[in-house]
Amino acid sequence: MKKGGVNGFMQRGLHALSRPQRVGRITLCGAPVYWRWSLIVMFLAHGFMSRRHPEMWPIISVSWLIIVGVHEYGHAFVARRFGYRVSAITFGAFHGSCVYQAPEYEAHEVAVAWGGVAAQAVLFVVPFVLHTALGRMPPPPVRLLLVELSYVNLFVLVLNLLPIRGFDGHTAWRAIPLG
Repeated sequence: MKKGGVNGFMQRGLHALSRPQRVGRITLCGAPVYWRWSLIVMFLAHGFMSRRHPEMWPIISVSWLIIVGVHEYGHAFVARRFGYRVSAITFGAFHGSCVYQAPEYEAHEVAVAWGGVAAQAVLFVVPFVLHTALGRMPPPPVRLLLVELSYVNLFVLVLNLLPIRGFDGHTAWRAIPLG
């Protein structure tokens, strides 16, 4: 039976929202880039939180995209170095994902997990050094960007290393034999 009317329209709409949407022809490390609708919710939340200082909204949102993008690029870079095909990189509100060919060896899977964290660590260094060296000298929007790309990035990096399913730490810590 064909679905129609308001209910069919809503079901098709909700189904479309659950699927990631392609971001034009943009690729990251050779993989197509997608976004989830939850990213819009995150941007709106950033806007709401920065309503007293609206100039902060784009800085917070763009810095989040940079942090997630660099992290997922790190996964994709390492996966490709091992010769695995990277088929997609997706951005969501609280996380991203790098979809790649199933690794042949556990050591490769562990290395790919650490690749995202390592890329984030590299991203942390320059803004942290600049923020520490320049202090209050740069204008507030630049200071905010440096704080986001250093301290917020570091917080997300540490959180991602928790040994919980769905986080990189769940896989990454397998490199260290415990017990």
